[in-house]
Amino acid sequence: MEPIRHAKIAICLLFLVAVVGTVGFIYIEGLTPFDALYLTIATVTTVGYGDIVPETQNGKIFTAALIIMGVGITLYVLIELIESVLEGRLSTAFGMARVKRGVAKLQKHKIICGGGRTGNVIADEFRKDGLDFVAIYCSLLPQKT
Repeated sequence: MEPIRHAKIAICLLFLVAVVGTVGFIYIEGLTPFDALYLTIATVTTVGYGDIVPETQNGKIFTAALIIMGVGITLYVLIELIESVLEGRLSTAFGMARVKRGVAKLQKHKIICGGGRTGNVIADEFRKDGLDFVAIYCSLLPQKT
């Protein structure tokens, strides 16, 4: 669940930056909500078209803080997403979550501990009989020291 937790945190932080930036520009610079959101996105993404700029000293101080906070969080989000894709963590995490949900729904099921020859024979018999079961596989390979 670690990758999903990281993704949720990253998305929440990015959303928080957008909200704080938008609300800040509305109150400090007196911008419309749309213009404030637009300026926030332009600032955080470092695009800075220059069509809307902070005009007050407080607005400029707020923008500087938003740049430092927003760019850092945006980079964190991008790094998390790239890392998840490159390592294949998202597909693994979602696959594990799907399996956990499926197992949680089972009632009066059998548990097979071990997946060797005997475990596979038992699993085949359970399948033939239409029984719900969960197989637990464990690999006890010797570790190199």
